[in-house]
Amino acid sequence: MITASASFCVQVKSNEQPIRYVKPHAVDWIFHQDNPLFICTANKNTHSLKVFSTWRMLNVFLYKSPSIIRLIMKNQKKGDYIHYRKEETQADIYLGDPVIELSVNDINNKDILKKSRLILKDWISIDRLNLARREAGLYWVEGPIKYSTNIELKDNNQDLRFYSNQKNLNISMDNFVRGCIGAYIDLEKTPSKKVELELLQKEIAVFINKNKRAFDPYHMRLLQSFRLIK
Repeated sequence: MITASASFCVQVKSNEQPIRYVKPHAVDWIFHQDNPLFICTANKNTHSLKVFSTWRMLNVFLYKSPSIIRLIMKNQKKGDYIHYRKEETQADIYLGDPVIELSVNDINNKDILKKSRLILKDWISIDRLNLARREAGLYWVEGPIKYSTNIELKDNNQDLRFYSNQKNLNISMDNFVRGCIGAYIDLEKTPSKKVELELLQKEIAVFINKNKRAFDPYHMRLLQSFRLIK
């Protein structure tokens, strides 16, 4: 039976020259992508293609939306993988190494194609999580900083960056309270975590009492209903 899996978008080009998004509608288009975007470069001379992830791009839009974006299909020579220019109105984003590279001969190799599919699936998941967090008002981005082309991802070497947005303050407070309650429920259902549960209750109570003005009545009632505060 055929089932639909996670959606993603691919922009294909015939070289590895940087892609420039200059016009306002183009920058707006790439910022409001609801699906992971990959850049695919095809080399007619070698009959091969490379696939690049653009997960790093979301850092730019969560920090400060520039008017010009450049996606560069290689690693930065030094420093950060995002370079801001002209008072941060322009951003160069180094996408790093390709996540997948295939030749025309690989197309007929089922093992290689299967492995490539699994690798791509992991990269799609990374982007989808980041995009989902953005829509939920959770302004942090996470992704692998060290990886190898055609190699499945490992759990380590993650780059994690947080960003501030005043419009998300209420959402952040909601998520903090719900996160505390979620941790409480999980610990409560785990008999071996009794000590951790008691510690969590004490730490939350101390924090809330010191910062009562930051929480509205709804948050307070919610925490009280789970006996996290009195």
